[in-house]
Amino acid sequence: MNRLVTITALSALAGPAMAAETGVAVAPGEEIVVTARPSAADPFSVLQSTTVLTAESLQLRLEGSIGETLASLPGFSSSFFGPGASRPIIRGLDGDRIRVLTNGIGSIDASTVSPDHAVAADPLGAQRIEVVRGPANLMYGSNAVGGVVNLLDGRISERLPADPVSGQVDVLYGSAADERAGAAHVDVTMGKFVLHLKGFYRESDDYRVPLGALKDDHDEDEYEYGEHEEEEENPRRVANSANRSQGATAGLSYVWDDGFLGLAYSRLDSKYGIPSGGHAHEEDEHHDDEHEDEDEEAGHGEENVAVDLVQDRLDIAGEVRGDLLAFEAARVRFGYADYQHVEIEGDEIGTIFGNKAWEGRLELVHKPLFDGIWRGASGVQLTSRDFEAIGDEAFVPPSETFNWGLFTFQEVKLGAVTVELGARFENQRVEALGERRTFDSLNVSGGLAWTPDEDWLLGVTISRSRRAPTAEELFADGAHLAIGAYEIGDPGLRQETAVNVEAFLRKRAGVVTGSISGFVTWYDDFITQAFTGGEMDGLPVLLRGQTNARFVGLEAEVEVKAVQTDLWSLTFDASADYVRATDTISGGTLPRIPPFRLQLGAEYRRDWLTGRVEVQRLSRQDRVAAFEEETEGYTMLNASLSVRPFTARPDVTIMLRGRNLTNAIARAYTSFLKEFAPLPGRDIRVSLQVGF
Repeated sequence: MNRLVTITALSALAGPAMAAETGVAVAPGEEIVVTARPSAADPFSVLQSTTVLTAESLQLRLEGSIGETLASLPGFSSSFFGPGASRPIIRGLDGDRIRVLTNGIGSIDASTVSPDHAVAADPLGAQRIEVVRGPANLMYGSNAVGGVVNLLDGRISERLPADPVSGQVDVLYGSAADERAGAAHVDVTMGKFVLHLKGFYRESDDYRVPLGALKDDHDEDEYEYGEHEEEEENPRRVANSANRSQGATAGLSYVWDDGFLGLAYSRLDSKYGIPSGGHAHEEDEHHDDEHEDEDEEAGHGEENVAVDLVQDRLDIAGEVRGDLLAFEAARVRFGYADYQHVEIEGDEIGTIFGNKAWEGRLELVHKPLFDGIWRGASGVQLTSRDFEAIGDEAFVPPSETFNWGLFTFQEVKLGAVTVELGARFENQRVEALGERRTFDSLNVSGGLAWTPDEDWLLGVTISRSRRAPTAEELFADGAHLAIGAYEIGDPGLRQETAVNVEAFLRKRAGVVTGSISGFVTWYDDFITQAFTGGEMDGLPVLLRGQTNARFVGLEAEVEVKAVQTDLWSLTFDASADYVRATDTISGGTLPRIPPFRLQLGAEYRRDWLTGRVEVQRLSRQDRVAAFEEETEGYTMLNASLSVRPFTARPDVTIMLRGRNLTNAIARAYTSFLKEFAPLPGRDIRVSLQVGF
């Protein structure tokens, strides 16, 4: 399935230092590191599902945001707030229930406050992205109840590179938004020191959509084409959707036989527009192909909104392996960031959001017990957040949040049976508006897996977790123009409690391989954010509340090796995912739950060439919450051709990729902007990746 390696995970995405210990067989030229556990293990034999995007698989799915990069994976969708800001949604859960990490530490931004706030990490700079579906809150906190996304960029080297100088260069062009992007990193080895330098740049114009996709489009028969009628069949763009981002990182680490210690500094600078209703324009004599000035007034007398963000970040990481009393390894990670973004309304500064925060974790892996039958790790995690919003539309008050947690994860292998147990105690304190709320929670999980032979795995997991409300959920009260709503929190919110049960079956060898998993999660006091039908300050009211809920879902993947020779192979694959989320008190559905999705693919591969065609079908979403509109189903045709032209240099790849080749009109039901910011139309992407 395009070198997507599905592994299992329950705990820390701990770093690539364990690669040599795993003994995992991988495809030639493909580095897969099992970093989803506190100790190395055969990735097939443990429990929760993780997908790793690296090398060709990452190049194949790379988009302008983490949310869109992951959106095509089973169980994933995106909040899609335009190309500049899209957070991942996992199994219908979003916001503070999904932890987005950079090298194992939180992204430290304002992306959980609102979907129009971008994640302060660009996938263009990633060497690998790992994602965990389902509860991962034991290692990363109760706000990882929906899953974890970990972007690893190698800013702190954990091993000595094989060559004195090594690195990679990526360049990319995308036609839908005239996107131009490039990234480069280099590692220089000086004895036991490794210097890591990286930079990237991305710029795109307003993106194109099919004719008829925008709410103010005329009927196709009446539409008067501009001067570009003969040049392209798609003369429509979503105004104020352009973006520009750039970043740089410098890291230095000291590596020895039994560990490493390093630090890194990075800076991210990004500016992107927020698409607004009625802002569409034609590419005729009145509008050229370039992006209109983001400060220009457009549409129905409304002002464009743009976000200009800057983040400065410091990371420290280290690991020691050896005889450490009762332990065989100790790992530490720390991250501090000063984040600020400005929301610009027309030519005026509307609101300034600031977040100064740090996060640290210490993890101790204890020595194997009872002849290696029992393994495990324990640790502590601390997080501090000083958040403020200043301006006319500061819909959330300044707040301070402090969180600490103690966790343990234990695994026992008894022949063909594996038992996993974990627990986490967490305390969170939130202060705002002179009020303090304190929450204590105990999260526990367990799993049982049976391997009848070396190629099959059958298992079940169960977990009980509690998540404390955030400052935004508690204290929001104000107009938020970028999202087009008046947001109201509830200071009386209680912790939400979730009980999750998941069963799975996997097969990893033979002509037919794949997996299927089904899950159900029961929530008490589930925190919702839904429209009420009322208005304040001329905006619809978006209210926080609580109810009981049930999430039921299914995910399946299968791959059939139709032909396998010494020179080439042909495989067919299919995947599907579905989630249904019900308010068990009212009997209605919860807001913004993705519809059923089915994907069929065929892939031809030989040593220097890979070709793939896939068809993705999303069904109509007619199970909608109150005051939401249904979305039509759509079918997308995607294809790619990847060439490795030099036999002696397999690290040089040229990729031609087409997305939505039939130019279908598509809307993401999970997006607040689905009515006037549809998904991009036909997009032809060309990329070059060169390693050295």
